[in-house]
Amino acid sequence: MEPLTTPQPSTTTDIFESTITLDETNISQGYSDGYTTGLTLGLNLGRSLGRAYGFKLGEELGFYKGIIVVWESTMQVDPGWGSGWVRRMVKQIGELIDGWGEGGGEEDGEEVRRAVRGKFRAICGSLGVKGFEYDGLGDGGGDDTEF
Repeated sequence: MEPLTTPQPSTTTDIFESTITLDETNISQGYSDGYTTGLTLGLNLGRSLGRAYGFKLGEELGFYKGIIVVWESTMQVDPGWGSGWVRRMVKQIGELIDGWGEGGGEEDGEEVRRAVRGKFRAICGSLGVKGFEYDGLGDGGGDDTEF
């Protein structure tokens, strides 16, 4: 008969070490997967919000540009229209809008919008025009206009 041998102690001091290591591995892998997914979703959401903001900003500046074109045409037809100050302000608004956007202007869109709004209100006040402001077109889904 062979002598009884006592089991040798394992080199691992904690019998739950593999479970803890598995848990840490799962947490690390989950963080990595979540970070990658979040980065992709955040990029797509940022593009979507940027497009919506850019559209609204362009829409508002386009409204002001249309008014400026009308006022510039009026100044050409009627040289006595508006004071010298109004004429300078109309020219400045036109330059602000033209200098922003595709033209490669370095101005921040919100700064241009604030400057244009202020100058536009000042011109309207000088001309005695009340209640003439940009209200936006909305989302375009509410009207029943048919073409």
